[in-house]
Amino acid sequence: MLPSKTLPDAEFLLLGDSHALAIRDAASSRAVPIVGGMLEGGRNLNIAFHRRAGQDVVFDDPRVDVLYRDHLASLGIDRIGDLTIPLLCTVGMNIHYLSGMGFWDGLTLVDRPDARFLSYAALTETVRALISGALDFYGDVASMGLRTFSVLPPRRTPNTSTNSRPDFFLALEDIVGELVEQAGATVIDHRSVSLDDAGDLKAEFRHPNSSDDVHGSEAFGGLILSEMLERIHPSPR
Repeated sequence: MLPSKTLPDAEFLLLGDSHALAIRDAASSRAVPIVGGMLEGGRNLNIAFHRRAGQDVVFDDPRVDVLYRDHLASLGIDRIGDLTIPLLCTVGMNIHYLSGMGFWDGLTLVDRPDARFLSYAALTETVRALISGALDFYGDVASMGLRTFSVLPPRRTPNTSTNSRPDFFLALEDIVGELVEQAGATVIDHRSVSLDDAGDLKAEFRHPNSSDDVHGSEAFGGLILSEMLERIHPSPR
């Protein structure tokens, strides 16, 4: 068995979808020691992708599980329950995908005669089902006593990659954030810094590749990294 201790200089363990890449890149550029990164595409980390195994989790996809265990080994542990540094996780936060799904065709969040009205409560319960696996994951690691964080994705809507609906995207930011918090994670809400006066993502936080209208830039990753480090090492007040 590997020793149950973490590397002394690792700030946190990062597990997630493609939104983890910007955070990973920012940490690398700033020489901030973290372990982890992207495990799998976000749409594969929404419903039933793992199982609890005592003080550990096992990913259903063997390839993902091997990658996950490599990250644990880098920290000198063989089960996540022995983690002594914070966990930052982005699973369930692929709101661009969730807000672009065909579930919402013909539906409106504002009661009007030309479309079927979907209440906030109904939307919440639908989303709870759509990300049930992610919520179970947060609940599992939080119940192990881990200090667990998640983060809202960059606001990239509307976009052509997923055809996300802006009205649903904005509603899901709040709903998904609330559900993940209820599951046991602390959600980093960057919107007061990352958005301009019109409520759009500031240019410097958008991915530099113009064909990528879903992800954030390395500067966005740096924003999240700075927030995580502040949570880990609070500035004296």
